[in-house]
Parts: sequence; structure tokens; C-alpha cells
Amino acid sequence: MPFWNHQRIHLRQDSALGATDFGQGTAEYDEALWDTFVETDLWVSMLNGRADIVLGAKGSGKSAIYARLFKKGDELRRRGVVLVGAESLVDDPVFNNLPNLPSLTGRQFVGLWKLYFLTLVGDKLRTLQFKDARAIDVITQLEESQLLPKLGTEGLVELFQRVLRYVQFDLEVDVGVKTPALVPLPVQGDAQLKGKITLHEPSPDETQRGKVSIHHLLRSAGEVLERHKLTFWILVDRLDIAFPSVDEDLEAKALRALIQTYIDLRVTAYRLSIKLFLRDDVWERIIQKPGDAIPGANAVIYRTIRWHDQALISLLARRLIANKSICELYHLRANKVRDGYQLQQGLVSRVLPETVDTTQDGRSSIDWVLEALRDGSRHVAPREIVLLLIFAREIQLDRLGLRIAEYIGEELFEPATIIDAIRRVSEFRLFQTLCLEYPHLVMPLNQLRGSQAMLRLSDLTFLWRLTSNDASVVASAVARQLVSLGFFEKHEQEGEDVYEVAPLYRPALAARATRRP
Repeated sequence: MPFWNHQRIHLRQDSALGATDFGQGTAEYDEALWDTFVETDLWVSMLNGRADIVLGAKGSGKSAIYARLFKKGDELRRRGVVLVGAESLVDDPVFNNLPNLPSLTGRQFVGLWKLYFLTLVGDKLRTLQFKDARAIDVITQLEESQLLPKLGTEGLVELFQRVLRYVQFDLEVDVGVKTPALVPLPVQGDAQLKGKITLHEPSPDETQRGKVSIHHLLRSAGEVLERHKLTFWILVDRLDIAFPSVDEDLEAKALRALIQTYIDLRVTAYRLSIKLFLRDDVWERIIQKPGDAIPGANAVIYRTIRWHDQALISLLARRLIANKSICELYHLRANKVRDGYQLQQGLVSRVLPETVDTTQDGRSSIDWVLEALRDGSRHVAPREIVLLLIFAREIQLDRLGLRIAEYIGEELFEPATIIDAIRRVSEFRLFQTLCLEYPHLVMPLNQLRGSQAMLRLSDLTFLWRLTSNDASVVASAVARQLVSLGFFEKHEQEGEDVYEVAPLYRPALAARATRRP
């Protein structure tokens, strides 16, 4: 290629990259999400009400579906569905105070969840300004119990704190034990003493004194919704950050109770549908922990997010064509690329270098990249794709600014850029996600730096410097958790289990792979 033509392409790529914005790695702050959202079969099932519980790994798109449903609020309302958020994606996590509760039984946790959902229902009925006698009764009962403020509105965090205080008082009366106070609320007098809502079915004597159960008020609300031909969908997200990483027993008890609540509230008369968004590793933990039986669990309708490679390529291409500068650089019409997978695949192959690494073994560059981003479950989360683009843009612009970029053809990113971007994604996932969420794993992870990617249980025991009589038991427990978190892939071998560091985490650890991507 003539020198002048090479320089001209160099400048065009520099200009195109400088004008791009690939969005954010988290759905809460990702403005590019709406134009690049991939409508998978799971999304269609959620939108049509055919799935209630969404399971997925960190970064797999649970919060994106949660947020996208609210974007479709008007369309759903025309179908008689009103969305009620039990959590906000941008405010403080609602459920942060759950670990501050006294030790609750599973039944008491069920009462807590039902009372919170009832409070949300009453708040929405009031917002919709229903004047039905039943609606007014529900709202009045909640206001008199100071579960709802009589004047003005409060955020979800404040509403949940009111529910926690109410439940706390109910337990004090029930067991006769004073519990530590939760976050105080600006309420007048002893709100709980005046409350008439019971977490249990009231006795005849309690009924005489005006006590009503949660279920009575839910049925009343259901009658209102029936008359107006409406159904409330209550969406619950961000449950994985509600509990300390070391308190798995509390987490299992609270979330098993939430699943039981979901089952109990599927009663037709309530006109409610609870939609839960849970990490798949959390789901595995709570169903494997001993606990109260969950009657009706066979009726649970759940789907697991699994992104196949074609969907990931489509996502990557959609992020690219959301930028006018890239469409102009490659002479593309965004709407045609958005609707055609072959065009999406073609764009990705043009943007990436023909070869990234000498270990490709005939694979395309996108196949090599996807292999490098797989976790221990052999899946790639869409968040990693978005982060790869964000980091690759930063790295490539730096190389262009330093005049060390060496383009061979029309690619947007050089091989060195892609390799460095994958390393940054790996470090982000390991240090800013895994280590921050599970601080008790920081030391074991650090002790794996520079090790082989394939490790026997005896290797782990040695690297983790475990010398007690139960060293192998401790090592096995830590390894199992790392498998559940997608850090390790477990291989069954005769005599001793073998654990392989997932490709996604190898660059951050500089693990010496025996089977490189």
C-alpha cells in the first residue's frame, strides 16, 4: 500500500474512533443500551409474561431486561399490565438493611416479603388514584400503620425501612424479646402499636379488635385490579448485593422465603405476578442449602440467560453501528446491519484484525476473542463484550496519539490493542468485581498468581498454604465456591479433582495456561 494511502486510512480510523461512544458496562448507566438491546427469546418470554424468574451470571443482562421492561411500560399498560419496581437500579440498594434484622424464621421472612409487596401495591393504587372502597381501605390500613406516609411520597428505600420496623415490632410482641433498633424513621408516636395489619391470620379475638391479615388486604387489592382489568407485575432485582458474602445461611433463608412468597402470591385473586432477577450462582446456593420446604416449587417458572456466540456477535455489531462515525468509515447503513446477521458478522470481521494471536489455529479473530472471554461455565457475559469495546477504544486512541499504531488493512483495532483490552477486562472482572464482592477470597486468589491454569486439589492446598488435618476439606470448599462463581472450571479425573482457571481470569493472574484460547 502506498505510504500516502496508508496515512489517509490511519487518519480516517483515528477520526472515526475519536467520535465513538460504546456505552457503559453496567445497565444502570448505559444510555447506549436501548439502541443496542438484543431481543432474545428470553426477553420475548418475559415481555409476554411466560417467565417469572430470570437467572444469569454477573453481567449477563438481568438488569438490562429489568430496565427494558420499564421502557416498555406504556405497551404493557395497553395490555392491562402495570409495572411496580421493588428496587431501583440507580438509587441505594433497597435491601441493604436485611442483614440487620434479628434472626428470623423462614415463615417470618415470608411475612416480611408479603408485607413489602402489599405496601408497594397500596402505594401504586394510591398513585393511580383509584376511588374504589376496597382500594381506599387498603391504602387507609397501610397509612394508619405508617407503612405508607399519609402525605407526599417516599423512595423505595424508605418504604422498605418502614416495613422492616413494622416486622421488627411484630416479632418483639410475638417472642417478647427486644431487638436492636433499625434505621429510625420520622414517624409520629409508636406507629407499630397502632398498626392493624398482621403477618399471620388473625384470631377471632384479633378480628374483633379490627386486625386484618396481609392476605385479606391483598385480596381486596385484587378485587380492585379485577374491576379495572389490570395485573401488577412486581419486579425485584439487585438481590445479590443484599447480603454479606460470608453470610450464606441468612441469604439462603431470605431468598428461599422470597421464592415461597412468589409461589404463594400466584393466586389468581391477587392479580399479582412477581418477577425475580437472580444470579445463577446465588440460585444454586439457596437451593442446595438446607432449609424449610418450599411447597409448590415444581410450579416455579424460570429461565436462565445464556448468550450464544451469534447473539454476542450481534451485540458487538450493534454497539459499533450505534456510532455514525463507524457507519461512515465502513460505508454502512445502520438499519440494514441491525436487521441482518450476515452483515453484523461481516462488520465484526472488518473491525477486528485478521489475526490476533499466533495461537488462533485457523480460528477467526472473533472466535478467538470469545474463547478468551469465557468464564468457568464456558459462557461469555455481554458486559465483557461492552467492556472490551470500551477498553479497546481507549488503548487504540492512545496508540494513535503516540503514532505507534500499525494498521495492516481496514481494521479498527490492532492485535496488540485487542490483547491489552482482554487483559483489562480480565483485571476488571477479577479485581473490581470478584475480589470486591467476596473479600474473603482475595488471599486465595492472590496466591494463584503466576500458577499453572490447571491445578489439582493438592496443588491448591500447597498454594494456599493449608497444613491442618482438614486442609483438603478447606481447599475443596474454597474451590467449589470459585467454581460456582465461574472462576474455575472443574474437571473430573480419576483419583483427584482438577480445577482449571477460566480463560477470562488468566490474563489478570498471568496464569500459565496449558490450554490457551
